[in-house]
Amino acid sequence: MLLASGMDRLFFLALGLGISQVSLAASDSTISVAAVATARKIDAGAMICVTPVLNLTGREILTARVDEALVSEIIKVGYRAAKLGALEICDVRAYTELVHIEGRTRTKVEIEFRLVLAGEQVPRLCTTAVGKSAKRPRSLANGARVAAEREAIESAFANQAQKIQSAQRNGMASYADSIQQEK
Repeated sequence: MLLASGMDRLFFLALGLGISQVSLAASDSTISVAAVATARKIDAGAMICVTPVLNLTGREILTARVDEALVSEIIKVGYRAAKLGALEICDVRAYTELVHIEGRTRTKVEIEFRLVLAGEQVPRLCTTAVGKSAKRPRSLANGARVAAEREAIESAFANQAQKIQSAQRNGMASYADSIQQEK
């Protein structure tokens, strides 16, 4: 059966997108579609696949094995995790970027990350995490500087894993729905 009107098509489009409220006024020329944020949690035992961590700091940073460090931190908070491509099935993908690094005696790293659930395109979690290294003498040799950067990155990853766990406890509304609720 073919749909007769544009309103019918809008209703079924909204239904297909998971929108739970659709109001159509026959006497009014406007059609309003209200999306209700749906909280969705990561199932117990779900696999979080870590995409390669991107360095957007504009600074040269040794990123060898940094993906493994993130996988390790996610496992520490109780999830199964692996690098993207290591397994056939991913329930969640974690996209992470190093966006800022600073400091001489104490290195501070800021990362941005997003979690996208399988079958979705809009992130469920989109936020930042920060990590710091311990204080060190100002005159750092290159090896000590690299160690301080690595310590700060791993600290930021631990913060990221905690934020994932916290968001999981609260349910994860899609990022777009979270922005609309704040307005």
